[in-house]
Amino acid sequence: MAEPPPLPPDQVEALRRDLPPTVIGGTGQKTHGRWVAPDGSTQREVSGRDEWTPKVNAALAAEGCPRLPVITEADVELKLAARMREQGAADPAMRQLTLVLNYAPCEGPFGCDSLLPAVLPEGYTLAVHGPDGYYKKFTGGKPPWRR
Repeated sequence: MAEPPPLPPDQVEALRRDLPPTVIGGTGQKTHGRWVAPDGSTQREVSGRDEWTPKVNAALAAEGCPRLPVITEADVELKLAARMREQGAADPAMRQLTLVLNYAPCEGPFGCDSLLPAVLPEGYTLAVHGPDGYYKKFTGGKPPWRR
């Protein structure tokens, strides 16, 4: 299956305008995200525990993550990756998505930046736009502990 074209810059900016202001780290503010579903609708995600949170740790356990549960289990981008993992099996359009956040993915060995390639299955991609020009395309099937 060919990868869908990236979201046009004007659509990314429209999603960005729909977000609350940029999160200031260490203040306890929630990260918000927007993504476009296969049906074209804009979906909202907010950091915090929900039905996708346990699926993040389940996906990481299946990939052999050496430390569980991860503290980032309730982060927007990992929850969306868990959703992609589950729904992409039946809906190929869920295998390549774009997410716009009001806070860049956290870094570190068990941060979202490292864990997204483990939660996403091989062949899946999640393009993430954040504040201040942040952009990174995460490709699945690459757990950091197996590199």
